[in-house]
Amino acid sequence: MTTPPAQQTELRHVYYQCRLGRSEIDRVLAVAVEGIPESGVVVSTQRGDTRFRQATLPELLDAVAQANVPGDLDEWSNLRCEAVEESVGRKVDITMDLERVEVRLAGSDATWAYGQAARLERLIQATGGVTGEQRRKQDRENYLVNTSIASIMLSILLFLFVWQNAKPKPKDQYVKECLEQFSNRANVPSRAIALAAVFFVCVAITTAIAAIARYRATSPTLRVNGLVRSGSWWSSLSTSNRLAFLGIPIALLAAIAAAISAITDIL
Repeated sequence: MTTPPAQQTELRHVYYQCRLGRSEIDRVLAVAVEGIPESGVVVSTQRGDTRFRQATLPELLDAVAQANVPGDLDEWSNLRCEAVEESVGRKVDITMDLERVEVRLAGSDATWAYGQAARLERLIQATGGVTGEQRRKQDRENYLVNTSIASIMLSILLFLFVWQNAKPKPKDQYVKECLEQFSNRANVPSRAIALAAVFFVCVAITTAIAAIARYRATSPTLRVNGLVRSGSWWSSLSTSNRLAFLGIPIALLAAIAAAISAITDIL
């Protein structure tokens, strides 16, 4: 019976927004099991009520591919790697799913534990992974940016409204202007506001579509049987999605031009 170590360093780190393909997973697992005999390594996945266990990822892929279980065998929702070397008091447990990557390290050698944690952190962050604190910071920054943009748009619209309606006029002059608007459709006081509103609506639509495209391109991914695009969110988009995204501003510009032309004809 192996005597447990009297002192042990235990670390736990959780990362979100990871985009993991086969090459990224291989690198993470290679570092995780480094120095641990193959007999102490177990790679597993849960599919429905069945858990598959093998010594290596390629063997696990073959076992799943030949299994008689329901669902698309090329789609993976979770992966786990457990590596234990009791003789020197080392244990690594990495769990990957569609939401996060959890790394647990335990060892009697604190230098090894912290060193492995730092190496794994660099690999996982290279896939887009962020800690919970970093994700909360991103959410706050996005909220502040969106709130600032909305406030600027509303302030400009309010300024235009006040600027066109700040001068006091006699009642008979307002009546005269209304009659002129109905008779010859000239001197409409809300023209600038209408054009600004059309422009800001188009800007808001473009920003929303860009945010959706960015979210889809950087959303967490676990693709054990394939590759994922790395780099910026633009480089992560497929060619068809890039063409579609480029076509959106052109269509919006055409809509702005049509709206301005229609407003000009009315005026």
